[in-house]
Amino acid sequence: APVASEGPGQVGSVKNLVYIERALHNMSSAASTCDGLSSRQSDVSSKTKTKTISMLQTTGLGVVAMSPETLDKTKLAAFREHLHLVGIDTGKWGYGGAKSVEHLFWEAYVQKGCIITANGSGLLKRVTRLVKIRLVAEIFGIDHALYSRMQFLHDGRTVERKQVPLRKLVWTNSQDSDFKQCSEEFYAEECPHTENWKDGFKKTLEER
Repeated sequence: APVASEGPGQVGSVKNLVYIERALHNMSSAASTCDGLSSRQSDVSSKTKTKTISMLQTTGLGVVAMSPETLDKTKLAAFREHLHLVGIDTGKWGYGGAKSVEHLFWEAYVQKGCIITANGSGLLKRVTRLVKIRLVAEIFGIDHALYSRMQFLHDGRTVERKQVPLRKLVWTNSQDSDFKQCSEEFYAEECPHTENWKDGFKKTLEER
C-alpha cells in the first residue's frame, strides 16, 4: 500500500512515496491469548518490507502553489464580473476538485498558460497550446520511452497515469483586460502569439 508524505508545498520540495508490503500468511489463527497476539504481531513485523521513493516537485508544477491572496483583487473582481455578464455561473467552481475562478485568472494572466477568447455571440473559449515529447532510447537493444507515472493536480492531489512529458506554451501577448477575439492563428503549428514550441521543448527537458 502506498503512503505519501510531503515536504513544504513549494517548487523543488521533496515528496516521499512509501511502499509497504505485508506478508500475512503462515500465521496461526487459533491463538487468542495476549501472548499469541504478541507472537502474531512480531510475525507480521518480521515480514513487512518498506521502500521509500523520493519525488522532486520540479518547476512547471507551480500550479500547486497558487495562492489567491497573491492575485490582484481589483482585476480578479473585474474578471469574475465579466464571466457573469456573459452568462457563466461560477457558483460551483472551486468545489469537489473543480478549479476556481481564481485559478483560471491565475492561469490566464499570471502563468500565461492560456487565453480566453470570445466570438460575436459571446461564447467564451479557453485556448491553451501544449508541447508533448515522446522520447525513446534504445538500451541493450530494447526501446525505452520516457513517461511520468504520477502527476500533481491543481489542488495538491496526485493522480497515477502514464503520461509523456508536456508543457503549456506561454502566451506572449496575454493582457488582463477584455477577452480576445478568436483567431485561426491560435491553432496554427507556428503560432505568433506564444513562445516557439521548440523553446518549450527545450525548457520541458531542462526542468526535468
